[in-house]
Amino acid sequence: MEINIWLILSQLILGVFLAAATGYSTWLPMLIINFFCHAGWIKLNSSFEWLGSDAMLVILLVAALLDILSEYVPVLDNLLHSTLALACKFTAGAVLTAGVIQGLHPIPAAIMGIVAGGTTSSIVGWNKAVIRKASTVTTGGIANPIINTIEHSLSGISTAFAAVVSTLLPPPVTIFVLVAGAMTMLTASGYLTYKLIKGLWDWASKKKSLKGGASK
Repeated sequence: MEINIWLILSQLILGVFLAAATGYSTWLPMLIINFFCHAGWIKLNSSFEWLGSDAMLVILLVAALLDILSEYVPVLDNLLHSTLALACKFTAGAVLTAGVIQGLHPIPAAIMGIVAGGTTSSIVGWNKAVIRKASTVTTGGIANPIINTIEHSLSGISTAFAAVVSTLLPPPVTIFVLVAGAMTMLTASGYLTYKLIKGLWDWASKKKSLKGGASK
């Protein structure tokens, strides 16, 4: 079987891009890819075609809704950012990456999924957990729902963006667009999160100082 290097590389980068999205929202990217599979826009590796099945559509829909809604409940929000949550993100990132690499045998695709996709998803997920702890400490959890909304929105938009780009553009252009898009989105999300936490921290500090001055 002849291997198209540009095609494989573009599919790998697509997979890593999707894996990064699972770091922000574990099940939403898988659900969106399932939609694209049903629409016939994306084809999966033969060993991962189950990801685009009707049964997985129902499972992923329920999982994504529970994942998103539970992050707005403080107790569940803290539980979701545990070691178990990172393990789920690793698995989701590995499966998505391996699944979209359709130009390779399932075994090397799975290895690339674990090494590239799982690692990327875990790094982003760990970074999300650090941001969440920083938000909880500096704002008392006030900023958490806002950050949750930003992260899930970023995950969904970036997944749809990557799927459309990989469908409409040739592999070399897809590689360039996805790499540039990833750098832009990560920079923007980091900046917005920093500004949000800093603004709320300044607000909380000002409010505390005013209360201290009034008590005197």
